[in-house]
Amino acid sequence: MTPKISRPKVWLRVALIYVVLLLGVEGVGRVVIWYLESRNTTGLEAENIISHDEPVLGFALKKNIHESMGLWKVATDKWGFRQTGKLLEEIKDPNEIRIFVVGGSTVFGWGVENDESIPAHLQKMVDDLKARVAPRSTKHITVVNAGVPWYASYHEAAQIFFRVLELKPDWVVIVDGLNDAAGGVAPFWAPIYQGYVDRATHLAAQNKKDAEQRTLLGGLLNLSPTFRYFHARMKSREQAHVGTYHPEVWDQYFTYMDRLTRLLKTEKIRFSVYYQPVMRTDKPLDIFETIHEGTS
Repeated sequence: MTPKISRPKVWLRVALIYVVLLLGVEGVGRVVIWYLESRNTTGLEAENIISHDEPVLGFALKKNIHESMGLWKVATDKWGFRQTGKLLEEIKDPNEIRIFVVGGSTVFGWGVENDESIPAHLQKMVDDLKARVAPRSTKHITVVNAGVPWYASYHEAAQIFFRVLELKPDWVVIVDGLNDAAGGVAPFWAPIYQGYVDRATHLAAQNKKDAEQRTLLGGLLNLSPTFRYFHARMKSREQAHVGTYHPEVWDQYFTYMDRLTRLLKTEKIRFSVYYQPVMRTDKPLDIFETIHEGTS
């Protein structure tokens, strides 16, 4: 005679089977995400490293994090700057020269490791140069990666004024232009002082709204990183900035750059700006642009 199994044990077995199945689906999902991201790195997991509770700046990188982004990792210091190999202290050494590189995801190094970002490469270059040219010099150079995904000129102005200047830079380098151009193709553009909402703030507000309207089932599904990723992929086209191009964005851009130039000259701080290439309508698309055609 087959022994009778109690009802609690049956439910426990069923629950365990479901948990194993869910873990299996999640595991397969993560492999699929790894494959998709290896072919075309997206910004869908940026919320893992962005803090939306930053005074004045609005949003910035989270501080003291070591976050895996699938194929690459992000580590930040106590200031919220991505690490480049040199530790940035609050009190500046008299023999230290500080170079801050400011910008958006290009400076931050989206899709690459900490030591593969532009500021990290610059740190290696100046270290190698010093070793060859002035090995006995007591001077040392610290390159700081002050890039943040989605930052445009007005974010960078706030970053420099409220954070970078407090850390005594000797040279501020800005690499930007693309995020300002992306903002310039929003459906309804307005100058920042009139309340234009950048994409990162818009997404944070949308996520908060979604959370408030979420059902119990939706809340349980949202616990799955795989579900969140594919849900974001489906909505990414909807969230992209598409609309009429607003050339006034460049008036705003050059206004901020001019003010920063005058401010840093007054502070006797060296200042350089490098403009990112922005696609023109009469330019043939390369492979990268073809893949991203229709997005910002």
